[in-house]
Amino acid sequence: MRLRQRPEDSATPFARQWLDEARKVAPAWLESLHKVAGLTCWRQPCLRDARPEHFLFEGDRVAGLVDFGAMGFECVATDLARLLCEWIGSDRAARAGALTAYDAVQALDEVETPLIEAFEMSAALLGAGHWARWFYLEERTFRDRGDVTRGIQKGLARLRQKIRDDSR
Repeated sequence: MRLRQRPEDSATPFARQWLDEARKVAPAWLESLHKVAGLTCWRQPCLRDARPEHFLFEGDRVAGLVDFGAMGFECVATDLARLLCEWIGSDRAARAGALTAYDAVQALDEVETPLIEAFEMSAALLGAGHWARWFYLEERTFRDRGDVTRGIQKGLARLRQKIRDDSR
């Protein structure tokens, strides 16, 4: 409701588009998410915010990690889902190669693979929604209001890409 009443700003058109598209896919996606909600997985220390900008490289070798603020005990599928989405996207061959490489170092168990898909699905559905909630409902202030627009645009693009990938 607040989004509909909000004066137009740079983020609002994207937030409205996200809301419209998320409402269309949410029922089917929630059904899929409910199927994995009861799965139990091994928990271990995870970054829980494994984005490319949090990894420092020297050549092709990881030299360091930054921003441990979200770190905690979690299923490794959360970090893998973020990394696959942020670094590889929807390239199926590259995704398979990345998971094979990971599996050679640390084998994924039978519940982690479906959880990766579930985490990616929920992130695609809710990514822009976090920004919309923070800005429109909680009325948080941001040093750079462009961050809100960029965050909602990124979430909307991710949702649209997931919808396209699912239709293949």
